[in-house]
Amino acid sequence: RLDGPAYLNHLQKRAEAKGVTFCSQRTHFRQLNQGWEIVTNSEKKSVDFLALTPGPHLKELLATLNLSVDIRPQKGQLLVFETPFTNSQQWPVAMLDGEADLIPFNQGKILLGATHENEQAWDLEETVSAFQQLTSGTAPFLKEAEQLFKQPMHYRVGTRAYTSDFAPFFGPLPEMPHLVVASGLGSSGLTTGPFIGYQLAEYFNTGVFKGELYQKPLSQYVKNNRSL
Repeated sequence: RLDGPAYLNHLQKRAEAKGVTFCSQRTHFRQLNQGWEIVTNSEKKSVDFLALTPGPHLKELLATLNLSVDIRPQKGQLLVFETPFTNSQQWPVAMLDGEADLIPFNQGKILLGATHENEQAWDLEETVSAFQQLTSGTAPFLKEAEQLFKQPMHYRVGTRAYTSDFAPFFGPLPEMPHLVVASGLGSSGLTTGPFIGYQLAEYFNTGVFKGELYQKPLSQYVKNNRSL
């Protein structure tokens, strides 16, 4: 089991220790004769390669290059219960029938989720209906469900990226080999994400991309509007 926010924080610290610079500003990019220019509020920076991995926001970013993308946002909510069951780290993860998974963490933290809401787009509001949906779907599998559901809890809400066939895509664009994209991972980001990241890193280091073996053609998801 893996705590997503904690994992991202850990990765950022590891990257910064190796000299990677993080910029939290909104940025823009434009294509140069060779490479790309990244523009922030305070500086411009030229780079050889550009990797775009912004989840469902990839659609709007590639639109600036006259490219259309088969991607849509999907809202996901999960519940985080703070329980007195301090040995919870010894419990197994339970992937139950339906949408809900029961994921125990250390010191009594238990996650229940997540929803898959296709019509909510970018909405990040916490909803009672999500609580009802997740708890009612889980209750039949628990001997004493209220022992969990009565505990203090809070929501985590986010937006995933999905393609029309629910498959991810990643790699360099055929017409722009110095531009690499990845999106459509949906709720599998913590499992397939590291492998996809490895494939992209191998491409940057060797110039050879082997990711075609693990996905459908990239052209199925990213299309040049001039050819439509």
